Amino acid sequence: MKLLVTVTIVLLLSFTLSGCKEKGLSFDSFKSNQISSFESLDLIDDEYHFVYIYDEDCVECKIVKNGILDFFDNNEGIPFYLLNTKSINEFPDEITYPQLPRIYVYYQGERIEQYIGEEYLLFFMERYGTIDMLDYKHFIGHIAYSFGMTENMPDRRYMVYYYSDSCGICINVKDEIIEFLTDYDDIPFYLLDVADANDSSNIEGYRGTPTLVIFSEGVIVDAYVGSEGIRDYISKYEELDYDDFLNQHIYTYEDALNIEQDAYIIYYYLEGCPHCQAAKEDVLKWALKRGISDVYFMNGATIEQADNKPTELIVLNSGTPILVVMTNGNFADEFYSGTEAVLNYIEQLGDGEITTTHYTP
Repeated sequence: MKLLVTVTIVLLLSFTLSGCKEKGLSFDSFKSNQISSFESLDLIDDEYHFVYIYDEDCVECKIVKNGILDFFDNNEGIPFYLLNTKSINEFPDEITYPQLPRIYVYYQGERIEQYIGEEYLLFFMERYGTIDMLDYKHFIGHIAYSFGMTENMPDRRYMVYYYSDSCGICINVKDEIIEFLTDYDDIPFYLLDVADANDSSNIEGYRGTPTLVIFSEGVIVDAYVGSEGIRDYISKYEELDYDDFLNQHIYTYEDALNIEQDAYIIYYYLEGCPHCQAAKEDVLKWALKRGISDVYFMNGATIEQADNKPTELIVLNSGTPILVVMTNGNFADEFYSGTEAVLNYIEQLGDGEITTTHYTP
């Protein structure tokens, strides 16, 4: 019996350690993925990809060799490249022999992650090897790693989807959210697997996963919780409406004149105005990309004492739709009235800074 147990253990260890040998894998198995120089890294134009840098004589490289080859053999969908430094004489300043092996993760030409040494390569393989290809890692450049990171992004307005692979409701809506995000380009978005976060949420009212939050300028603009909330968001943003900007609506002229900001825009419209309807889709898509303090909406039908316009806002009598540039409660001597003028202005401005060059105090 003792001999049988010993033989069994030896056979199990042999099978585990041999791994790629039984498949006949070697670096030569991936000749089409090999690159010959560090300069070649700049020529790769895949949206996202992995680069494995190694030296066959490196001790740690030998240790992870079978595992990394097996990983690449099972990798589907994400391009990868291999760079053997053995015959390279000139190295970038950041690379020295003891710093091999290493994996770089690139997204849109930028290196967004790196894993150096045996321990971190094992972590890389575990991280990227345990998720389905139709999964969140499809969005490599959008992955966040902490609540703090998601709450302090530099974008004017952005979306964060909080989920957990162990959350049943998250699993239930997973295919829908992935399909939605695949073609989503209205505003920047980020994904956080809360199990990977090394901190806790500071989001007021955060109740767990799945939760989708819209941030702008450090403020929560909107939040959608649970499968019903997530599906509501997906259907809601297929066609934007003024109600999606309720927190940017103002309802009195006094409110419009009390905004303390160097440059902002008031968009004045009427729901039943055909010219407003013609501009609506483009205006709302543009406003969605701006910060919440950049653009304010006024629906002429809901303004208190709408006919009693103060002198500073008498320009609103120029017809709808009208886009008015303001500065600290003052009309900045610049407005655009009518569909064509409004659309021309927002196309030229894009996501640039709002200016008040026409204003004379």
